[in-house]
Amino acid sequence: MAPRLAALADRLATDLAGRATVESAELPGVSGTSWTLRPLDPRSTPVEWLLLADEVLLSVGRLGRGGRFELDRTAEDVGFLERVVRAAVEGRVREVSAPARSRVEVTLEDGQVVGETGHAGCLPGLLPLPGWRRWGREVRYAPYRAP
Repeated sequence: MAPRLAALADRLATDLAGRATVESAELPGVSGTSWTLRPLDPRSTPVEWLLLADEVLLSVGRLGRGGRFELDRTAEDVGFLERVVRAAVEGRVREVSAPARSRVEVTLEDGQVVGETGHAGCLPGLLPLPGWRRWGREVRYAPYRAP
């Protein structure tokens, strides 16, 4: 699994030169590696993936806690990760945020929309406000381009 994810990072570093940087790091205290794809255009979204002992975590988006996909260490899930990265590079990511929550939706090449909602927790007596996905702050991220 690690060689395939490292090869993806290397390919992205070459293909996106002048549009993004790729950083990798060993995770201290745990057995794992992280890779971060950082676009140079601030209107685009970064993507981060972490290879851990028993799972792969994928994060997309900037505004909140949404966009965190928990994947298995399988070829199928790594293929999903690659499709999400390609969608982010091509600007097919939308994020809606409201107080203490956000939702990231990614449109894959085949038109399928996948999404994840995250939250920072609720204070006692504070429930999610109805309709937050309609009235929250919406960002449609731009494709990776040279600044």
